[in-house]
Amino acid sequence: MRRCPECDAGVADSAEWCGQCTSQMPAEHEHRSLVAELNGVPQRAAILPRWSAPAHVVRPAPVKEFSRTKRSELSLGPIAKVVITFLVLALAWWGLRFGGLGSGLILLGFALYVIRETWKRTRIR
Repeated sequence: MRRCPECDAGVADSAEWCGQCTSQMPAEHEHRSLVAELNGVPQRAAILPRWSAPAHVVRPAPVKEFSRTKRSELSLGPIAKVVITFLVLALAWWGLRFGGLGSGLILLGFALYVIRETWKRTRIR
């Protein structure tokens, strides 16, 4: 199967014209490879590439770094995490001590959730 030079439609090898744009198909010997045409070199020399890949394509992706204690744009530092943990545990203790068993258990569940989310491993880099 060949390609029409005008509209790039697929054309049967035996066709003399394109069925999509009705343009005349060139003879077989007039075809050149696309690489040779773009590089302006003979078809045999078009096998070797004439460019090198950009550096951002070739170099490996940066290594992902995770931490529970280091500070980054998306996570708090260790001091802020300790303060949040203390405040949430104090709230849970207050709920258990003075709020009764029902509200105390709800606040304890909330405290455990907040502590888990505060101290989870986050991406730094």
